[in-house]
Amino acid sequence: TEEIVPYGAIDCFEAEDVYAAVFTGGRRLLVRQSLSLLAEALPAADFLRVHRSWIVHRTAVRALRQTRDGLQLQLRDGRLVPVSRRNAAAVRAWLR
Repeated sequence: TEEIVPYGAIDCFEAEDVYAAVFTGGRRLLVRQSLSLLAEALPAADFLRVHRSWIVHRTAVRALRQTRDGLQLQLRDGRLVPVSRRNAAAVRAWLR
């Protein structure tokens, strides 16, 4: 079955083979879409590709943490999302 999820309800997307997992309201849904295509279609002011495998919604971010493994975003659902070194400066600027 097909389900429409409003942008504001989406916490993040994670690449998963030829699919993307959509995390929303504690649920995980799959869409047959690459992260690259999703990144192009999503509003840039609200969503940012923070890692090759992750796109995050700004309103879902609760904290930016520096760990010994690198930067991570903590989301409202408690999920920790890695931030690539390559995207670290863009993430910091986006969150300001």
